[in-house]
Amino acid sequence: MMRKTQAQRSFAGALVLLGLAIGIALGCRAAAAQESEAPREVGRIRSRDLSEISGLAASRRNPDVLWMHNDGESREVFAVATTGKLVARVRVPLQLEDVEDIAIGPGPEKDVDYIYLGDIGDNAQRRREVRVVRFAEPALEAGHDNIKADGVEEFRLKYPDGARDAEALMVDPATGDVFLVTKDDRRTRLYRMAGGALNDGGTASLELIGYLKVDAVSGGDISRAGDVIVLRNEKRGWLWQRQVGENVAAALEGAPRIVLTRGLGQAANGESIGFDFDGSRYYTISEGEFEPIYVFAVPEASGGAGD
Repeated sequence: MMRKTQAQRSFAGALVLLGLAIGIALGCRAAAAQESEAPREVGRIRSRDLSEISGLAASRRNPDVLWMHNDGESREVFAVATTGKLVARVRVPLQLEDVEDIAIGPGPEKDVDYIYLGDIGDNAQRRREVRVVRFAEPALEAGHDNIKADGVEEFRLKYPDGARDAEALMVDPATGDVFLVTKDDRRTRLYRMAGGALNDGGTASLELIGYLKVDAVSGGDISRAGDVIVLRNEKRGWLWQRQVGENVAAALEGAPRIVLTRGLGQAANGESIGFDFDGSRYYTISEGEFEPIYVFAVPEASGGAGD
């Protein structure tokens, strides 16, 4: 048997050490990647006036700003920095009954982003009609922290099959169609109102377009690019990848991926969810005073449903 020289033994040892170093480096990189993808707290609400947050939408016009509102008869929309600092209040000059969700989407003016406010709650299922309010997203300016919503439109909507309780409002960025998702334990209903049929001050009938295999839905959102859809309840979320040319109803027919919606520091009662500007992450907040704002990474599309 040939004996290894000292030089050969030293070279072999160096290879082992190099392999160990590479392995450690790759392990550290993988750990760092996992850490970066983990849900994390990015801020905490600093205003006592936001103690029952029910809806959330990331601003398209103001960097690092989230639009929020309280549950119920709230007539204010709050601009909050992702750190949790209150930036501005926007007053809606209408009497609202039960505001449950907020979304951002297209509207009548090209290349303008609009805020949609869903006065759609109906726990007793007695309302003859629900409402969606729309106005152009305001640009926030230093020194202007109290704003009146400009050019407010009001759409009255009726269900085709009787009163329903809904807490999730979504707007398709491709078509401007408005979607409502009911808060049912079984046979959750998906309704649509064509964006082109929205008539300020008028009343129109929603269209029942499907049933979803999810339950107790309390919020939802569609990404700015329209390629990701998310719904949530207090315990979990469901995420769908939407293909090019596919409508919202068809996308939601597929099996969703189960995702987290509640961070470790968040209270149990959570209703709000909204994608960030590029759709790579989504934010959630629970109800309660000084609640933390959590951000979650959207899982890659290659994963299977339920991963």
